[in-house]
Amino acid sequence: MSTAEAVLETPPGRSQPGFDFLSPERQQKFDLLLHLLANLPRPLLVSGPEGIGKSTLLRLLQQAQQDGWRICRLQGGEELSFEAVQQQLAECLGLENAGELDRALAQREAGGGLVILAIDDGGDLLPGVLDAVCRLAAHHPALRVVVTLRPDDLHVKTVTDAWAIEEGHVIELPPLDLSQTRDYVQALWVRAGQGAVDEALVREIYHRSHGIPARIREQTQARIGKPPLRWRQALAKPVYIALASLVAVAVALTYWQQRSVGEKRQAKAPAAVAVEPAAKPSPVAAEPQVVAGETEPQVSEAAPQLPAAVAETVPAPPSPETVTEPVAESPPPDAAPEAEPVAKIATAEAQPLTPAEILVSLGVHTSDWLLQQPERHFTLQIAAFDKLEDLAGFVREHPGLQPLAYYRKQRRGRAWYPLLYGVFPTLEAARQAQAKLPPGLKKPWLRRLRSVQKEIRALQSSQP
Repeated sequence: MSTAEAVLETPPGRSQPGFDFLSPERQQKFDLLLHLLANLPRPLLVSGPEGIGKSTLLRLLQQAQQDGWRICRLQGGEELSFEAVQQQLAECLGLENAGELDRALAQREAGGGLVILAIDDGGDLLPGVLDAVCRLAAHHPALRVVVTLRPDDLHVKTVTDAWAIEEGHVIELPPLDLSQTRDYVQALWVRAGQGAVDEALVREIYHRSHGIPARIREQTQARIGKPPLRWRQALAKPVYIALASLVAVAVALTYWQQRSVGEKRQAKAPAAVAVEPAAKPSPVAAEPQVVAGETEPQVSEAAPQLPAAVAETVPAPPSPETVTEPVAESPPPDAAPEAEPVAKIATAEAQPLTPAEILVSLGVHTSDWLLQQPERHFTLQIAAFDKLEDLAGFVREHPGLQPLAYYRKQRRGRAWYPLLYGVFPTLEAARQAQAKLPPGLKKPWLRRLRSVQKEIRALQSSQP
């Protein structure tokens, strides 16, 4: 195995979130975190999208604490006020109340020890709480702070907790590349008791997950026990050929049946068959009429010799009509130019939809809809992307989530598209909806629509 397994908590044959896997690049990030905690008395901000491995890094930190370190890990949220942080920190240090924190931290500093306060999902803290925590750490050199933030959280905190962000040192966790994804999938594959992983499967998982470890794990678990991708592709070809053959046979049978029915109908209608040859020799029937004007006895003698079918067709008035009708129908040669606009319409309909049109077809609302919602209501930001194509792919993978909405904002000079789920009148309703989200989306960013609408209007006002 080409990478290092940090922790293996689950029993063999299973692949669960307890399986923490560090590539060499991630191991370097973890070593950097340990180094900065020991030597840099500044807040450390671990940033990356949902599922990138921020919580995993804190879990490994808690398990790998060094001598003289005391690590207190807290879960961020709106209920975690600054007073609650102090109280939980005091409990972690074995103190009776938060009033003893100053003395305990001073003793730690004198003894050369460190207290590491690790806050997961720091973006869920109320405005100002992160600032207060980092200012507390600035007064006590023995207290170090490490916080995980999504990129959007980091952007918002630059406004609500500006001092903490300015003083902090950001550690970014990038997505895995194809090679790192291959190593991760192989490790999960082997741990699940499977053999060598299929290269085509690795590429498919990488394409669908965009290198996000949590999504890689979900995609891999969904494929464990299924035949390799190349087998499915190989089996698909005969199936497609068989289906095409069945369609061709059905079309041929339908055509043959229609043709045979038409022939039977023509065979049952002899009058129609006899009319056509009788209409053509009409000039021959006209000759005896001219002769009849000279000698009537010859006509009366010839008349009984004509067959009955010919006698019935002798009345010639219909024959000029049958001659003139095809002449009247034949002239329209001007109908050919109409094919050109039809071709243009077909070409226009064949053009692929844009990502924005795809999102509309999937029922995803836009910023106009968000601006119409009550600003005091809540929503859940479940993801954010820098490309609309990726956002549309994410929506396709979660068809049961409704209503969804997205809007455009600027982040570091680039377009950014947050994806929001639902509009809830109360905080409790939003949390109940959060608990019902799929497993991979259990940690959304709970936001007020006021802040969302503010970002939308800010972008609109900046555009000419």
